[in-house]
Amino acid sequence: MTRHAIICGGGISGLTAGIYLGRMGWDVTVCEKDPELRTAGAGLNLWPNGIRVLEKIGLRQALENIGVFLNAYRTFSSNGEPIAVEDVSGWREKYGAPLYGVHRRNLSRMLSDALGQDKLRLGHELVSVQQDGSEAVCTFGNGETMRGDVVLGADGVTSVARNSVFGPQEFSADEQMRWRGLFNVADADADPNTEVEGWGTDGHFGCLPIGGGKAYWFAAADGLTQDVEEVVVFFGSWRGSLVPAVIAATDKSTIIRNSLRDLVRPLKNWSSGRITLAGDAAH
Repeated sequence: MTRHAIICGGGISGLTAGIYLGRMGWDVTVCEKDPELRTAGAGLNLWPNGIRVLEKIGLRQALENIGVFLNAYRTFSSNGEPIAVEDVSGWREKYGAPLYGVHRRNLSRMLSDALGQDKLRLGHELVSVQQDGSEAVCTFGNGETMRGDVVLGADGVTSVARNSVFGPQEFSADEQMRWRGLFNVADADADPNTEVEGWGTDGHFGCLPIGGGKAYWFAAADGLTQDVEEVVVFFGSWRGSLVPAVIAATDKSTIIRNSLRDLVRPLKNWSSGRITLAGDAAH
């Protein structure tokens, strides 16, 4: 008898888990609350442990088609002084997989294609999940109920699955923001195969190529919580580094911000009976 897994959340962890379980012979349904697949942020660096999983489920070529192989990781101060330069070109031999940069939207599309649209249910917002000795039951906001052998809660930082199993959690209240933007590699004269990070006394800035001649940057700094112009002025002052050129090359319409939220007390367990958590829902 085929086992049925319900995955709540159509993000990277949910889609990847759905593909993996499907390869293992499970009947899989991935439920996503939004009417279409969306991604938070812009780019993503995929480390060797994640790459090994994607390659194990047969997506090496698909990833190579959308990602950028990175051969160096460079760290510098806010005035451009080098702190460290690491050659990561040999990471496949060392760790079993390389370091990649990808656009989140392209990664999501690659994963959803591999999963198959017949296994994806959009517009299914989880309301609650319950379980007994024989099954787990998900109830959705559209009134539908779904039963399965196991449930994976991959429904993000505000996870309903987590709250249903472990109760409401307390989040940190430091109101730190992460800012992100997109730019053309050539416009900033950036290395198309290098990830860089810059550190100042009160700020952090990093960027990496994500394919198609594009790159994305991510940044945070004390007091930068609301205004895009403040971000542009603050990081534009990091003279001597490549940061001002990256900021100047950025289309301001691509700049987004997300609050950084952490659980005050990490969960002791990610699983309870037939229900387990993954991704931001877990940590």
